[in-house]
Amino acid sequence: MTYTSDTHALSCAATFHPATPENTPGVDPEDALGTKPYVKIGDVLVFVYADRDDDDPDGPMRLRVSIDLDDLTDYLAVPVKVTCQGETVFSADGDGSIVNAPEED
Repeated sequence: MTYTSDTHALSCAATFHPATPENTPGVDPEDALGTKPYVKIGDVLVFVYADRDDDDPDGPMRLRVSIDLDDLTDYLAVPVKVTCQGETVFSADGDGSIVNAPEED
């Protein structure tokens, strides 16, 4: 992992937004259950939240990570790499093609 002055500045400008109706893009302010916390880095929103499988609402909770690239600008049109415990679990080229992803259960 290499940090440069531009990546450091972008990382330092990242902001955390807690799960409130006012802070969740695309959610009706009256819908408190639709809220999710996220980190904004550049124009990318990274949501991290607990949920349950749609097919098993009484099943175990899981941690979900969702990346919203809708407002992505050219300066941050970069590949995406997701790691867990230091191991790459997902990566995609900057052009949107998936390079590495785990198989679905």
